[in-house]
Amino acid sequence: MVRTSKVSKKNDNDVVDEEDRISNLPQLVIDHIISFLPMKDTMRTTILSRKWRDYLYFLPNLSFDDILDAHTFGEGGFDDFVDKTLRLRDKSNVNKLKLIITKTSTCGRLNTWISYAVAHNVQKLNVGFDFFEREEDREIVAQMRLPHCLFTSKSLVKLKLCMPDHILKFPSNIQFPVLKTLALSEITFFDNHLTTKLFSSCPLLQNLKIDSCDVSRLNVLFISIPTLEKLCYYGDIPQEFTLNKLPSLSELSLHFIRHGPTTPTRDYRATKVLKAINNASMLQFCSKYMESLSAISNLSTCLPTSCPKLKHIRLSIRPTEKHMRVMVSLMKTCPCLKFLDISFDHNTTVNALNREGYWDAKELSAVVCMLNNLEKVCIYTFEASEVELDMVRVIIGNAHVLKKMVLNTMKKMCMSNPEKCLQICEKMLTFPRPSSCATIDVVTR
Repeated sequence: MVRTSKVSKKNDNDVVDEEDRISNLPQLVIDHIISFLPMKDTMRTTILSRKWRDYLYFLPNLSFDDILDAHTFGEGGFDDFVDKTLRLRDKSNVNKLKLIITKTSTCGRLNTWISYAVAHNVQKLNVGFDFFEREEDREIVAQMRLPHCLFTSKSLVKLKLCMPDHILKFPSNIQFPVLKTLALSEITFFDNHLTTKLFSSCPLLQNLKIDSCDVSRLNVLFISIPTLEKLCYYGDIPQEFTLNKLPSLSELSLHFIRHGPTTPTRDYRATKVLKAINNASMLQFCSKYMESLSAISNLSTCLPTSCPKLKHIRLSIRPTEKHMRVMVSLMKTCPCLKFLDISFDHNTTVNALNREGYWDAKELSAVVCMLNNLEKVCIYTFEASEVELDMVRVIIGNAHVLKKMVLNTMKKMCMSNPEKCLQICEKMLTFPRPSSCATIDVVTR
């Protein structure tokens, strides 16, 4: 809680300090401080002075959490608390509104609160639903409709919606003229045309995150946003996933969830997004996506010839020959690669490894020239197997400007056999390295 204090004069030797330093701060600084406080602490600042009491009337950042602020609401509960707070405000604009809801009884008032924020030129809106476990509650969320005014907001810069099972339906008129960040979580998409229209109605969109959404009803997930700089997708592979005309895309993160066995059609769909990476500076692929790519015999034809802007690759991989070949194929398109992060998926069964074959890190010799610009390599879930040590040996032996290699390992592995860990570290120190400043850091967690 923000505290103000005054030191009054008690005797002639006391120092007089009548200055209220907090209250005299610039208004923008006070706004910034208050934005980090829970709503209950924000309410408590009203007792500090008349100025702070009046501040509640034009509070620019509003955050209501049905869980965190449970003891703030009083007899009227969460709904009345939000209603009262909005009613007391003056006509000043709302910079940010956050609503975390846990009861379906609140759904009836949600649209009123969102409409209030839109009418007051809200710039950042975050609506989240949580703990809807009963089937009847989830059905209420699925069928509710957000207010039409939300989809024509002229002030909204950032929109985040987390609404499990909510079937996202829009009015015929959609326009977000200044929206730059859109994050959609656990929402159900049901119409190809409207979904495409949503993305095309954001002419300034820079960041798009689609997290755990149901896209099974879509024939195609089509994203074509010339201004888009960062795209993060987490979920099942859509029936058709098309990324088109993304000249500004600099970061692409794909985490595909595999439901059922791999199929040629599913694997082919996974490769179609690769055509959009030619302008990216950072890529992040999960092990399931790597698995789909590994099933493509002519993967090189699906990749751009060269990605000169690509500086950073993050891969979650299995220690198999197929995954190594995918990694090599990706690195061949990156002549300016500087940062490489590898996370090993050690959940691969022994039978799968025997069937697919362990990789040979010497295959990296095919992309030795692509290692020349590497400055930093991070390997996560490092278990110091012979396969992993071979990879360390090849990379550090061919990366001429490498500055640091970080090996993240589990603390329990070092504690269970500290002598072996010491031997491994001493062994890695003997690996030849052309870069005189290259270091190997072993980090336990």
